[in-house]
Amino acid sequence: MIYLLLCICCSSAINIIFKIAGRKNADSFHIILINYIFAIILGIIISEHNFGQVFKTIYPHLPVILLTGILFIAMFYLVSLSVNSAGITRTAIASRMSLIIPVIFSVVYFNDLLTAPKITGIVLALGGLYLSIFRKVQNKSINDHKSFLLPVVIFVGAGIVDSLLKYSQAAFLNAASLPLYTSFLFLIAGISGFLVFFIKNQAFNNLFRQNVLILGAVLGFVNYGSTYFFIQALNKSGLVSASVFAVNHIGIVLFSIFVSLLFFREKLRWYNW
Repeated sequence: MIYLLLCICCSSAINIIFKIAGRKNADSFHIILINYIFAIILGIIISEHNFGQVFKTIYPHLPVILLTGILFIAMFYLVSLSVNSAGITRTAIASRMSLIIPVIFSVVYFNDLLTAPKITGIVLALGGLYLSIFRKVQNKSINDHKSFLLPVVIFVGAGIVDSLLKYSQAAFLNAASLPLYTSFLFLIAGISGFLVFFIKNQAFNNLFRQNVLILGAVLGFVNYGSTYFFIQALNKSGLVSASVFAVNHIGIVLFSIFVSLLFFREKLRWYNW
């Protein structure tokens, strides 16, 4: 259970960092790029095994890893936008209620049983998603649409990422390959991000601003931890994958709600609860 607790703390910290970045007017995209540099370094330090042997293990699954890495940075950037438009709570709920997607994936791909509690959970999660992000729109501004649409896109994207992580964990990951696999995901995400950075012809010195470096470094550590501890929880918690997804995601939602209300004074209407 320690891995689940650590994953909940790290995953919740991601949204908090993006919220702080928004308040300090720090560019979230630049922070994301710096984060991947630190995450890659951390993974290399943690890995104690021969890189060549580990790479042979994960190479046959390279297309899945490439897709996961690209989705990592895409979802990360959308989360950073959503946190500052829809709020921490709505973003956390949207990204974590997506657990229904890997549950459905497990039923279809791994032949998990589709029980009555799972069906009930899927229905409640969809209803909870709508009620949590619903707002009475006073004027149909761009921000109003962003605060509704971003969580929906994150819901789908996060569910796909979780499904890919579940596939990787079941198909080829073990204790030896996990650190390097995680670093490789972040390497792909980082390369994708820097390609966009150079295509947009942004100033390189923007990456070396103090607030960008500090927030990027902290984000890199918790980002790596969230993925590493989540896969460790799937491997070692002794729980079935559906239970790991449920406990982890609900824990993140509850922790995020507590932080958003206590420290950021976010307001929720009765139907959001």
